[in-house]
Amino acid sequence: MSEPSNPSWEKRRPGRPREPDFVEKREAVLAAAAGLMARHGYDGMSLAGLAQALGVTKPTLYHYVGGKEQLYAEIVERSQQATIDFLREVADGPGTGREKLRRMLTGYAEIVNSDFGTTLIFSNSAELGAATQRRIAERSREANAFIYQAMAEGGADGTLAIADPTVALHTLFGALNWTPNWFRPGRRLSLRELAEAQADILLAGVKNHEP
Repeated sequence: MSEPSNPSWEKRRPGRPREPDFVEKREAVLAAAAGLMARHGYDGMSLAGLAQALGVTKPTLYHYVGGKEQLYAEIVERSQQATIDFLREVADGPGTGREKLRRMLTGYAEIVNSDFGTTLIFSNSAELGAATQRRIAERSREANAFIYQAMAEGGADGTLAIADPTVALHTLFGALNWTPNWFRPGRRLSLRELAEAQADILLAGVKNHEP
């Protein structure tokens, strides 16, 4: 695809109103950027490469989104907000603490293996501005609070025995964060099957509990 053969991507000339499908096109830019960052990392994704993948010029790209950091910040914000919304729903829902933690693990496994979720895992935040890093850290703490809530409920109802919630959180969810490095969809397990298997292992371990 090239820009001459796709006039719908034509850059708006100054003074003209925003085109009706602006939002749709911007979503396409964000999705393409997330896919490239998920595969190549923050440093490996360039705006020139993104423009080439979309079949547009860089000036047209800038009409829909600002610089590379802005792209990354918005992609990560969407991923983190989706995670927060999901964890809040589980934390406020029915079930024991263990049941909630298991649902959190399986759902998070699916999120982190999406392009938007993988972008956060594969990207080097050291290249980002202080404000972007601060917002990422704030949303991480908000998400973690719901996980700690489930762990505390599990301790209160007797379904979990966690001596150090901080170690448990980083161990459990850190293991899931590594999944995009090796999991490839379309092979032996579906993403859902993988998530279920990981949750079972993380919560029960691999010890033989038979006498």
